[in-house]
Amino acid sequence: IWQCGGSLEIHPCSHVGHVFPKKAPYSRNKALANSVRAAEVWMDEYKEVYYHRSPHARLVRLLVWSVA
Repeated sequence: IWQCGGSLEIHPCSHVGHVFPKKAPYSRNKALANSVRAAEVWMDEYKEVYYHRSPHARLVRLLVWSVA
């Protein structure tokens, strides 16, 4: 199941995987800042669910959006 062009697609024969590198090419702080940006831009009223599950992200939001 994935979102594709505004619709939810189900393809039973598809496979999804991920290969993890030995070392992440980014810092955790940058990854958290990017997830905050995604929540702010795309999640509308559901971003509060994100902030409830990741309360530390709310502090990052203040830093990220105060610079922008």
